[in-house]
Amino acid sequence: MTKPDQRTLAAIARLSVDADFVVFKSWLEDVGRSLHAEAPRIRDEVMLRWNQGAAQAIEDIVARIESAQAALRKSR
Repeated sequence: MTKPDQRTLAAIARLSVDADFVVFKSWLEDVGRSLHAEAPRIRDEVMLRWNQGAAQAIEDIVARIESAQAALRKSR
């Protein structure tokens, strides 16, 4: 995943304190946990790889949301 630019970091930082966005982020975290929980039960290799990719993408997005303000300060 590419690194967000200054405008994107600023937008994420502003959104991260919005009550509706907090609900959305919580849902993303729940989806990530669900993907991890179901992984051991998946027998099909293609589906397992899809599951792992989705879980990694969600983890990356959540991590970028959580670190947006610090990354914005650091980049200035």
